[in-house]
Amino acid sequence: MIRGYVFDAYGTLFDVHSVVEAGRAITSDPATLSATWRQKQLEYTWLRSLMGVYVDFWAVTESALRHTIRRLGLTATEDDVRRLMEEYLALACFPEVKPALAHLAGRPRAILSNGAPSMLAAAVASSGLEAHLEREKNKGGSPDTSRLQSASGSRSPQRLPESFFRFT
Repeated sequence: MIRGYVFDAYGTLFDVHSVVEAGRAITSDPATLSATWRQKQLEYTWLRSLMGVYVDFWAVTESALRHTIRRLGLTATEDDVRRLMEEYLALACFPEVKPALAHLAGRPRAILSNGAPSMLAAAVASSGLEAHLEREKNKGGSPDTSRLQSASGSRSPQRLPESFFRFT
């Protein structure tokens, strides 16, 4: 029996490439900027996870952007970097997200993500999903594995991503 639905945020609900147009300020090929930025962001996240080193997802995202700018040989001021990072706070959701979530109404729907709470709150608000969400904050200093265990039915200890949103 299905008791609820849990979604990843970035790349599932939110389109990480909705930042493409903002990239035109520093490159004539913003699609490559966006794709390379996302790839490095994932690589940094995976590597740190394998090493057991936690770094806030906002910091990971900025490090990935700075690496991408260097790798692509682009010139960007600190203001350019700040503006691009701010675009990450205003990600659009994919067009099918709202109708899909409406179709799944009647059972709990949640976002489970390694995104920093401030990043997720901003993306939720900018995408128009805010009215459908109740945010549950982790009260401890480290992620609460009981959330992931409850969501997955697993009893094995796992590191829970930083933020958990429940659709109401």
